[in-house]
Amino acid sequence: MKTQWIVGSAVVIAVGLTLSSFLGVFESRVDYNTQVKPLLNKNCIACHGGVKKASGFSLLFKHEALAPAKSGKPA
Repeated sequence: MKTQWIVGSAVVIAVGLTLSSFLGVFESRVDYNTQVKPLLNKNCIACHGGVKKASGFSLLFKHEALAPAKSGKPA
């Protein structure tokens, strides 16, 4: 009887931990200022920001980044 209780408790704990970690993946959100902006600053802004706009594409401002390209399609 005691063995069944221990095994049952272990199964419940294992399932609980698995579900909590699985559901945590869906709850995480991307933060622009701490996760996205540093990547753009490190890898993109040198060529696609400020005065220099390689291929006419700028990431400096949101409206410029989302504006249609010369072809009329989004970049």
